[in-house]
Amino acid sequence: MKKLFLGACFLTLASSPAMAQTGSPEVVVLQLYFTGGNGGFSNDHLSLTRPTGTSETAFKNMPSRQAEAVAYQRVFTQLYQEGYSLKSTVSRGAGLCTWIFVKGDKGP
Repeated sequence: MKKLFLGACFLTLASSPAMAQTGSPEVVVLQLYFTGGNGGFSNDHLSLTRPTGTSETAFKNMPSRQAEAVAYQRVFTQLYQEGYSLKSTVSRGAGLCTWIFVKGDKGP
């Protein structure tokens, strides 16, 4: 019984952990910087940062809230089609909202 237990311990130590066998999830960060005022003025900026570290402007200074909603729809649909899912949102007061999209995460 002692040999069986020691053999199982050595086998466990020799195998790679499950986390090391799976690839790291790909993360996309989507940040909305917004300021606004009365009269339809909007100075919104949606920035998308890919897993490679490259950033792109998804939209900036849309002419109306309706056009902005269409732009959100386009960006979110694109990310879902690429296999990303919304993992988390972070809001840091007025002026900044962040969405975290993840692909390849097998966690809860």
